[in-house]
Amino acid sequence: MQAQLDEIWYLQMNIGSFTDDLVPAVVSLLRGTPNLCTLYMCYKPTSLDPKSNTSGFDMEYWKKQNLDFISQVQDVTIELSAGFNGIELARYVLEHAESLEKMVIRYLTRESNVRRKLKNSNMISNAAVTFEKYESSVNPFW
Repeated sequence: MQAQLDEIWYLQMNIGSFTDDLVPAVVSLLRGTPNLCTLYMCYKPTSLDPKSNTSGFDMEYWKKQNLDFISQVQDVTIELSAGFNGIELARYVLEHAESLEKMVIRYLTRESNVRRKLKNSNMISNAAVTFEKYESSVNPFW
């Protein structure tokens, strides 16, 4: 059963790698927060972070989820680890969040292709987008 969290407008999630088994749980949570205005998805590395199983969900998957919050989210920060699941979510936000004002995309230094992939997104808003590199052992949130 889907929990409705209508009154939530700010959400911060601290996750490890954005693995294929984690994506449906994140979608379920986001579906229940239709009034979300601020989203922070922080990468917190763990010793169990898988190096694979992080690329099963593409843009078409995100489009099919009909996430209500996307129309009014204004501020998004997403920290990306390895794999494409997080990149595809970031691209989905850039291309569908019409009220987006600010987006910060933090990515691991070794994942330098992130900037190129996301800069080619067809943004629907005039949001200020910032790209920041970070080392996996130095997380700005911890």
